[in-house]
Amino acid sequence: MFLAKDTGDKDRESVMRLGAERLVELEITDPVNQSKGWLYLAYFKADAPALSDIRYVRYEPEKFRVSGPEHEFL
Repeated sequence: MFLAKDTGDKDRESVMRLGAERLVELEITDPVNQSKGWLYLAYFKADAPALSDIRYVRYEPEKFRVSGPEHEFL
């Protein structure tokens, strides 16, 4: 799950400089105001950057459920 507030400027090169082996660039359109932002899904074979402390998506494998502040998927 990606939220519009998680996006930023288009900047593929900054992510690649962190050592990503593969990278997918995603363009996200905010459904509220139609503004666009970008985020990156990266694969690191080793030495990946530290994970963010922000946790707003919860996965419950025993219930086959993914939930967030405004969504729930079963």
